[in-house]
Amino acid sequence: MANKITLEDREVFQENVAASWVPWNTSFNNFIDYLESMKKDETIDEIEIAYETKRCANLLMTKKIDPKGISASFCNWRKEFST
Repeated sequence: MANKITLEDREVFQENVAASWVPWNTSFNNFIDYLESMKKDETIDEIEIAYETKRCANLLMTKKIDPKGISASFCNWRKEFST
């Protein structure tokens, strides 16, 4: 289980990447914060870091292509799959 800071950084990233009114650069900076938190967190293994990196990068790509479309689709996905 990830530490509190890592979980908070993940939550901030997910909220901002899903919000169409939050600029892409802000979400990108949140992604960097989340990556740095995972790197420092000794409880997370490399496979989880790799998975989260790909997942979050895909969300950022989607936000860049369709900033308004990601909001609805991500909210639906998050309710179903996020822990």
